[in-house]
Amino acid sequence: MKVLLLIPEGFSEIDTFTVLDILRRSGIEVTTCGIAASAVAGARRAAITADAKLDNVSAEDYGMLILPGGPGYKNLLNSASVMKLIKAFAAQKRYIAAMCEAPLALAKAGVIDDKIVTVYPGLEQQVPRPREAKVIVADNIITCRSSSTATDLALKLVEIAAGKKAAQKTKQEIFG
Repeated sequence: MKVLLLIPEGFSEIDTFTVLDILRRSGIEVTTCGIAASAVAGARRAAITADAKLDNVSAEDYGMLILPGGPGYKNLLNSASVMKLIKAFAAQKRYIAAMCEAPLALAKAGVIDDKIVTVYPGLEQQVPRPREAKVIVADNIITCRSSSTATDLALKLVEIAAGKKAAQKTKQEIFG
């Protein structure tokens, strides 16, 4: 399964780099994607050169979309292109993972009205059906609560994309 990892300006480095590392070390093909540009700065000024720009990717080429949290989540919310992409993935029942604050983008896109999700503490009022948990899988929607759960989310995404054996192997590599 090919994965598209959106990287908005102001992204959470922990969210983004943890998920990217764990998926790639598991042999999963991940395309990093800047929303407005290829060069993107994180919330703590770590920079990444994305593999692609949003204008140059097609939802049909990917089986999973990942949205990191961090202050840059507002750039997800304010992008018509991101909203269109989220809706395209949801309409085709493709996987969408949202971390920390990013479930707010799913709420704005209207794709989690009937889903139980987790979200960064203090933002529960801004999503329809919040629950307190590290990671929640609700059909094709996967959410995690905070950067502290990025590894948990990444291993769940490996399990979804490549199977339990792959996730267990990667977990063993990471934790020994």
